[in-house]
Parts: sequence; structure tokens; C-alpha cells
Amino acid sequence: MRYAEGARLFFRFMAERLLVEGHLPSPVQLIAPSEASPPEEDQFLLAAALATRLRDDVVDAPVVNAAELRGGPLRQGPLVIDCRTTDHAQIAQNLRQHVTERPDVVVLVSSQIAQMGCRSVSFSIHHEPLFRAITESLKCLADQVRYSGDRIEMPIRYLRGGLRGVDATFQLFDKPANDTALADLHNFASYLCFNWVYAGEQVKPDTIVKWIKQFEPYDAVAEALSLLEYLDRDGFIPKGEIINRLKALYNDIAARERKRPKVVSIQNAGKSESMILYELRDYSKKSLRDQILEHDSPEHLICFDDVVGSGETIRDCLFRDKGTVVYEELERWLTAIPERRITVLCAIASQGGIDAVEGDPMGKGRVKVIAAKILGEKDKILSSASNIFRNNERQEKFQQICTEIGGKLWPKHPLGWQNCEWAVVTDYNAPNCSLPVIWSSAKQWWTPLFPRR
Repeated sequence: MRYAEGARLFFRFMAERLLVEGHLPSPVQLIAPSEASPPEEDQFLLAAALATRLRDDVVDAPVVNAAELRGGPLRQGPLVIDCRTTDHAQIAQNLRQHVTERPDVVVLVSSQIAQMGCRSVSFSIHHEPLFRAITESLKCLADQVRYSGDRIEMPIRYLRGGLRGVDATFQLFDKPANDTALADLHNFASYLCFNWVYAGEQVKPDTIVKWIKQFEPYDAVAEALSLLEYLDRDGFIPKGEIINRLKALYNDIAARERKRPKVVSIQNAGKSESMILYELRDYSKKSLRDQILEHDSPEHLICFDDVVGSGETIRDCLFRDKGTVVYEELERWLTAIPERRITVLCAIASQGGIDAVEGDPMGKGRVKVIAAKILGEKDKILSSASNIFRNNERQEKFQQICTEIGGKLWPKHPLGWQNCEWAVVTDYNAPNCSLPVIWSSAKQWWTPLFPRR
């Protein structure tokens, strides 16, 4: 089932649940507050469903702006009158005499017009009956498309991004093929932009569309869309979420040890740790070297990082004199007292990266990595375990395409550092463990979606 057909079904379900005694011969006001309603596309789709609810042979209703209406009777048939930008008193005066006993007319307003004498349906996300209607309608829709996955988060996702948001997350409908109209791509891109701010700027729909269309020569637009859906669902992580994950890990350790362990910096200025420690400035005071050279240095030290992919950055800083400590001094500190240890707290890590850091003999078995989320084989988006792409054959082809493009962008690691195959982006940078097609660039040849900084 394609999106257009599914949307008509969903909003027909919604109309049936929101409009009690829908057969009564009177028009309807659909109240959509500007700051508290689902997306505008959904407003018009619900309005059309309300206008056509008594007609099985009609699935759409034309939309006219109230300011363009003149005196005289309205056209026959289902009709949506957009009154959101027109003076309400003028609307009531001009329309009331023409919409009486017109159940196929829906007046779309941003606040209720009492003088109209219409039945009212609220499309505010704060309206409890709307949430019930959304929940029931999504259940009916999922049954129609035979969706077998977990549905519990669907209503919340709808409130955040409308029906397109639900589809982007749960993949309810058949995806557009390569001949998809540019308008469809723009609609999808506009939904994604609602949630994506990168490097302090809102991502533009045109940026997303341009990135998608780069896959057209490879016959891989559908797979690029699936990749974007994964990014929106799981891969795009705001800085606030990174910080909250790190705080939660730190607080867990503090609760177990019944004291607040000292936090130190291990990376030189300009690395991701600097940004993290600025947000966590109440936790950190000293560099690792300054801390271990103190006479009364604590036995347990904590350091923070956002993403541990290969583990090379942590190993460089701790064991290869590329951070805030000289390894010879760190080795003396670690081995002087058996209880001394360092814990690296990170928001995201690969199991391989954790093993590399913890298994490095230079750490003397005293360096531990704790991650809020560990990415494994199923998180390698091009692996057979990922389940991101519905068709295994197409997934294998997309892997070949990403390898071909990535081989030109970053020949040593065409699928990300040590071929991690991640699709992870924070709102301030893209880790190099993610696919280079996401973050790398080639002048006049490849434009990244999230340029690595």
C-alpha cells in the first residue's frame, strides 16, 4: 500500500472517531491551533476525510481560502474552507447562511468561531479524545497493512511528526521508487528537517533531496530513503541526549561507590571531549596528568567521551602520549597501588572499540570502558543482521554501492573507520565510524548530508 492510499484510510478512521453522529446535516469546524497541531498536510487530509465521510465514491475535497469567497451559494460537493488567516467575524458573516445543512463542508480554523453554528472537532495534540482517536486509527491502519512489529510508540511518534513521521519510523507503506515525484521527496525531507539541527543550523529539505538524488545513477534511491529513516529513528542523536547518557552513567558509579569520583580530561583541546566537559563543567577540574601527579590522587578516575568507535582516540591519549598525560607517568600511577583504575564513560561505543581499549596491555588491566549504548553486528547497517532493508538482495547491492562510493571518499575505510558501517550522527558532528557517504565530500562529485567537522 502506498502512502496516499494509507493516508486516506487513516484519516477516514480518524474522522469516524472524532465526529460523533457524523451523519447529522451540519457543517464541521476543524480547530487546528497553530502551535499545537499535527503537520499542515495532516490538517488538510483530516479536513478532506471529514468532508467526504458520507460519500464512498469521493475521496478528496477541494480547498478554498475563505478570503477568496464571494457572496452567493457555495459550490456543490465536499469542500474545505481554509479560514485560518481570515478575520473570524467576517467569516461568520459571509459563510453562516451558505453552510447551513451542508455536512460536506469543513471549515478549517485556528480557534473556534462560536457564531458559525457548526459542530467542532479539535485537532490539538493536547486534546485527550484526539490521542484516543489517533491510537485507535493507527491500530486499524497497522492491521490493514499487516504490520507485525511493535506498535506501542506509534501514537507518540504521530504527535511528533504526523503520519509521515509514523511511516518514516515504522515503514508502514511501500516506499517510493526511483521515479518518485520530486514533491514526494520534498515532503519526506521536510518531515526529517523538523527534527534535525546540525552544527547549529536547521537542515534544509533541499540538502536532503540533493543527497538522495546522488543515488539515482546507482538505482539506490529506495535504499537511501531507508538509511534516512534509520537515521531519524535511531541514528541522529542530539547533544542533550549524549550529555544525559553520560550523566546517568556517572551518577550510577557515584551511587555504587557512595562518593563522586574525580573527572579528568585526557584529550587535548579541540577534540569532542572539550565540548562534553564544557557541558559537564561542574564535574571536571583537571587534566589527567595534573591529577595523577598530586600527592593524594584518588584511586578511581573518570573521563568522558561521546563516541568510542575503534578505540584509537582513547588509546592514543592514554598510552601514546597524544593526550594530556605522558604514558610513563600514567604507568607509574596505575601500578603503584592495586586499586587504582580509570573508567571511560561514553554515550555510544562499538564492542570492538571497548575490547581494544580494555585489552591493551599498556592499560595493565586497569582501564575500563562503560557505554550507555553498545553497537554490535545488528547496528552495522549493511550487515545481514540489521533488518534495515526489507530485501536482502537490494541490501547487498547497496553495500556494494556504498563501498564503491566510499572507496573514492576514504579509500582506507570505505564503510567507515575499520568498516564499522554505522549510521550515527550527533547534532554537532558525524563520527568517522559512520558511512563516508553520510559525512565525507568530494568536490563537484559528492555532497555529504552531514559534513564532518
